[in-house]
Amino acid sequence: MFILNIGIIFDLDGTLWDTRARVIDLWNQVLKDYGLEKTITQQNLSPLIGLPLGKICQNLLPELEEKKIEQLVESISTLEISTLTAQGGKLYPQVRETLTKLKSLKLPLYIVSNCQA
Repeated sequence: MFILNIGIIFDLDGTLWDTRARVIDLWNQVLKDYGLEKTITQQNLSPLIGLPLGKICQNLLPELEEKKIEQLVESISTLEISTLTAQGGKLYPQVRETLTKLKSLKLPLYIVSNCQA
């Protein structure tokens, strides 16, 4: 007898929920706190969502040395974790309904993410 187990794995950021609106202001506050005169927009951030935070910083701030990037990552990470833990991201349209439908089909559902915590 052959039994086939099927499940669905979803990535979290950029697939199930959108965190850009929640984190953009804290990113800009950290840049300001570090004396950087750059403003990050949702448009800048959009193509980078899903990358590790360090890679996002390297892409958005290529002029910075590695040490400064590491400091930014630590500061941004701390704020992102507390903000997203408290507020979460905004679910994309139809996510709740889709997951409810899949659950009713008794399919195992999994979420993966490369987020900080």
